[in-house]
Amino acid sequence: MTDECCFPCGAAAARARDVVATLTFPAGDLYSTAIRGGRVGLMALRIPKIIPLFPLPDLVFFPHAYLPLHIFEPRYRAMVRDALEGDRIIGMTLLRDGWEELYYGNHAPIHPVGCAGRITAVQSMDGGRFNITLFGLTRFTVRDQFCDAPYRQAWVEPFHEGDASCPLPPGMKDDLHGLVREFGRLIGHASQIEVFLQRIVDEPAFLNLCCAELPFTPVEKQLFLESVSTTQQAKRLIEMLRFNVDQLARNSASTKNVGFS
Repeated sequence: MTDECCFPCGAAAARARDVVATLTFPAGDLYSTAIRGGRVGLMALRIPKIIPLFPLPDLVFFPHAYLPLHIFEPRYRAMVRDALEGDRIIGMTLLRDGWEELYYGNHAPIHPVGCAGRITAVQSMDGGRFNITLFGLTRFTVRDQFCDAPYRQAWVEPFHEGDASCPLPPGMKDDLHGLVREFGRLIGHASQIEVFLQRIVDEPAFLNLCCAELPFTPVEKQLFLESVSTTQQAKRLIEMLRFNVDQLARNSASTKNVGFS
């Protein structure tokens, strides 16, 4: 399959109600609920095999994360209207290099691994625009694409996760928490990071929220998203955090030396 592949909707539409997975997700805001110390209510959700795609050049979406979006392009306004009339699911993917010339034809190349989210909040605006919020549900792999609608749609399969239910080894978990704390201190957000570390106890949620919210590049975040296991994702996150902490520490030391010279 190529990134430009499209097929007629006849065969695809017949399969549109087939289900990729049945998931549970928080009915409220996971992070703010955790900060308040409240309980997270769960509700069941079915993920269809065919979902609308919203590819962007500078954004990688993760399960457990919330994503606010301003929708202004006509094709994506249509996508939101259709989603609101259906299961409210939208798949986010990262555009590959060279997307610019093909962006408006729904054929721009994309990374095949993305994240499906559900619209949890919507605000209609003048001119048919929307402000929406997505909650990240699950990763998927794009198997095929079609473009009979104004926007791109994709046939997706669940992304295989090898050890999603296995806890991280204690040493790895301690290293990760220590690096996140140090990173928070160096960027001036130590208190917020400490609250986050104390409240978000679910390991997959913790890893995904770190990957989503910490200031990594889109390509680095895509690497995290494509990790085949929780352990691999944690290892990659530790390596990237260690690199950034070392750089920040050196920059801080250099600034202090200049100040005292």
